[in-house]
Amino acid sequence: MSQTELNRCAYVLPRKKRTCRMMTKPGKIFCGEHSIFDAENPQIRIPCPYDPKHTVNKSDLIEHLTTKCNARLPSEPYIVQNMNLAKPDALKYETGEDYGSPKPDVLVQIAEITERECKMEKLCLIKGERQKYTDLIEKHLQEEKSLGGKSRKHLIQLSSIIAHLTENNLILNSSDFCLIELGSGKAQLAYWLSKLVPKCKFLLLDRAGSRNKYDNKASKEDDQLDFQRIRCSIEHLSLNEVDMAKSTSNLTAVCKHFCGSATDSGIRCLLNAQRNGVQLKGFALAPCCHHRTEYSEFVGLPFLSSIGITSEGQFSALRHISTWALCKFPKQELSNQKPLCDSVDQLNGNIIGNVDSWSPHYKESLGRKARILLEYARAHYLAQCGFAVKMFEYVPVDISPENFLIIGTLEN
Repeated sequence: MSQTELNRCAYVLPRKKRTCRMMTKPGKIFCGEHSIFDAENPQIRIPCPYDPKHTVNKSDLIEHLTTKCNARLPSEPYIVQNMNLAKPDALKYETGEDYGSPKPDVLVQIAEITERECKMEKLCLIKGERQKYTDLIEKHLQEEKSLGGKSRKHLIQLSSIIAHLTENNLILNSSDFCLIELGSGKAQLAYWLSKLVPKCKFLLLDRAGSRNKYDNKASKEDDQLDFQRIRCSIEHLSLNEVDMAKSTSNLTAVCKHFCGSATDSGIRCLLNAQRNGVQLKGFALAPCCHHRTEYSEFVGLPFLSSIGITSEGQFSALRHISTWALCKFPKQELSNQKPLCDSVDQLNGNIIGNVDSWSPHYKESLGRKARILLEYARAHYLAQCGFAVKMFEYVPVDISPENFLIIGTLEN
């Protein structure tokens, strides 16, 4: 065993079933985070009240909470802790621990439900691709031939999202219109929108800071633009307390690749704001990272329950299957695979064989269907809340496999 391995933390992570990879101080067997488990540690470490995922010395707790903890909340009127999380007493579904890797029999059960539901006409319509184009961005792409593949694909996605916003009358070039970008990051989406609707107010929300922000670039190019950036996790944002949001008569929300349960908290944020007087015009949501979606927070539980997915274990299996759409199975494996009909009975939809016998092509296809089911559940929930909702693939899979867009407009 190398010296480096000897200096690594000895704590075994229960979920990952391996030792922690953090380095230890000389003479210690646990890293700082896991020293709570060291019987010889003179310091008492306790979970941080703001974020239990990390621990802190009890003697340093006050200083940690007031000046050091990255999870501490700003003292602003629009910050209300956990206001956009699901209320535990409102849940009518089984709750429990994180299930990790689902059992094979549960995977087969959920695969059969997924196959059955994705044959329904309402879900078949979602599979059509509806890529659109924004002239300003397309011109930029033609002029900038040196743009790398990742940057080019990112702009292609922005071009389609903005075109869909325009087609659905969700952006207005007016000082009485506000656009909020959830999970804005560097705010490149808002940057290009500011070229089209410069009179609009732009509210940017992200839980982390970013360098080389596009809102700074936009303001340098046009000092008349109205940008406001809020650093806060979406689950704590009371949007109706933000002056920019409550002072406008039309507000549209947009997000591109909002991770996991952040999308669900974002949906609750918008609905809470609407109930408290914010004039929500509509939204365009491009979710991602289905593997980070939490059962207790998922807004689409009522729909999933109606099709037979009623437990956390079943939801974990659906979430697990959805990751197969992004696995990028080796080309050799795909070329030598069995045909799709070897894994599923085309006549009655029954799954054939066990999970290990399923071909990579079938797993990838099933993964796409699982993602459709998860996003349709969200869209169904939004429709129940009074929105006219459309869901489709806004770019090809080779541009982004996370390519579903949910468009919602307020019904009259």
